[in-house]
Amino acid sequence: MRGYVTLLRASYQALKGADPGCTVVMAGATNLSWKVIRKLYARGGIRGFFDVAAVHPYTSTPAHVLRIVRLVRRVMSANADGRFVHKDGTPYPGQ
Repeated sequence: MRGYVTLLRASYQALKGADPGCTVVMAGATNLSWKVIRKLYARGGIRGFFDVAAVHPYTSTPAHVLRIVRLVRRVMSANADGRFVHKDGTPYPGQ
């Protein structure tokens, strides 16, 4: 996980240095995505080093997709950071 945080931070700085208007997307979290993102915030200090967090809510029912989206939104709101999209690219407001 620390290796990814290091890569994300370096990539963000390089990309924004070359093109300040670009959008940096954090790699798509799967399965227990809200827990993965929570750990990245807690362990690595990713706040401010991405613009969008991709989330892949693989599940068997639409209701579970909504549950996953709500859980991820809760983690992101708690860290006052970013927006996110799920696997088909449909954006969800960060707030």
